[in-house]
Amino acid sequence: MFGTIIYSIIIGGMTSIHCPNLFERDQNAIKAARRLWAIKFALFTFIAAVSHYILQGVESQSAVFALSFVLVNILLLLNVFMKGGDLPLLVSGILFINFWAASCTANLDEAPRLAARIGPVERVQWGKTPPPLTLAHTPLVSHEQAVTKGTKAVWETFGSRYKLGQFNLQRIKGTPTWVAPLDYRGFGAWLLGDPASAVITVDATDSNAPGRVVSTDLKNDPVKLNFTPGAYFGSDVVRHINQREGLSFFFKEGHLELDDDLKAWWVVTGYTFADYGDYARGGKILLVDPENGNIRSFTPDTTPAWVDVTVSRSAVATQVKDWGTLSGGYAASFIGSPHLAEPSVVNSESTWLIQASDGRSYFYTGLRQANVRFHRLVGFTLTDARSGRTVEYAHDEGVGLTPTIALQAVSKRLPSSEGLIPTTPLLLSLEGRPAYLVSIIDASGTLKKVALVDVLGDLIIIGEDKESTHREFQKLLKGAAGATS
Repeated sequence: MFGTIIYSIIIGGMTSIHCPNLFERDQNAIKAARRLWAIKFALFTFIAAVSHYILQGVESQSAVFALSFVLVNILLLLNVFMKGGDLPLLVSGILFINFWAASCTANLDEAPRLAARIGPVERVQWGKTPPPLTLAHTPLVSHEQAVTKGTKAVWETFGSRYKLGQFNLQRIKGTPTWVAPLDYRGFGAWLLGDPASAVITVDATDSNAPGRVVSTDLKNDPVKLNFTPGAYFGSDVVRHINQREGLSFFFKEGHLELDDDLKAWWVVTGYTFADYGDYARGGKILLVDPENGNIRSFTPDTTPAWVDVTVSRSAVATQVKDWGTLSGGYAASFIGSPHLAEPSVVNSESTWLIQASDGRSYFYTGLRQANVRFHRLVGFTLTDARSGRTVEYAHDEGVGLTPTIALQAVSKRLPSSEGLIPTTPLLLSLEGRPAYLVSIIDASGTLKKVALVDVLGDLIIIGEDKESTHREFQKLLKGAAGATS
């Protein structure tokens, strides 16, 4: 509230400029001018207060600055057209053009800064330093399968009362588990004051396990999700954070995690710089109690150990893209350069969270050649989901299959009459080579087959389970090696 008052007074006072002529002898004219100024100040301050309330739900710092700049110019122009306005339209236009030109000039130097926001990126060769991504530690239950199971569990328990939120992969008691909140189904549901009373979990290692409705924690305290992304006004979790923390930090999408007692918490990452900032230096981790809105603040180094993910996935996706495409500047990015790389996209996503054999979680992104017609993979990046540290893994044998091409190749091997659906390819290290694990499900979300795709050799094996598919994959690799020797 205090921040809104200060913001609105500054904007309202700055844009309601109206100075009556000090040499005017007509006291009635002076009083009328002062009355007009008071009306403008009250009106513009009210507009600024409403705008600030709206901006508290915006997650991008640069967007807040841009929208505030637009608001100031609109109010200045409104001041000109109101009777008695003393600020000429020409001056307002000149101010707008100059600010816009200054912003464009500053943006010419933005490319190197944006490319460097990811921080130092260590580059290693896959063959010499393979990542800790093993077949045994890669969960077989895909995100798509978790959504199907979770939706079924919600419908069987609550019907259409709630909607299913976003799933997040975390370890619970050492077991990789998909966790999703329930949320309000629209404004009417929120207005009736019927908060969700459960979260949904799906075992990521057991493809036959159904979705589970968790309504109490290990202390038998009931789950109550009063503050959610689907709530409105002060109950909107991002708006609630911005009202409590102010706009000095800007918070990205929150996800739900369960602590060691299975108590639910919103984990939200804040940044101090424009858009996504520098996580290592300016990151701020908030744990928000979804029942009462209490906020606990941490740095990346002091966050509790049970929190698997503290880095924003959208921030990682943007930073990897900027690092790969803007390292040579805007001109090289626009014209094209063989040294540039861009993220490979599958189902509108470029970054996925995966579990590693070292007990940590990573965001992985496939890198393909930028600005070329036929994309081939040139490497991967793995970003630690807690520290934000990024490692680039380059291929020893050149380029390989992108996740999209691998998905298409698996689809062509499946009988169209069976209605099988390959899910998002997950990266792993198999026999020292990069490979994709693809879970194949039917329309009901039941796991039917498993595919392993060699990234570098274009080899594909489809089997009934991980073990048998792995054995056939090993035979295929040995046969390919013998044929080339």
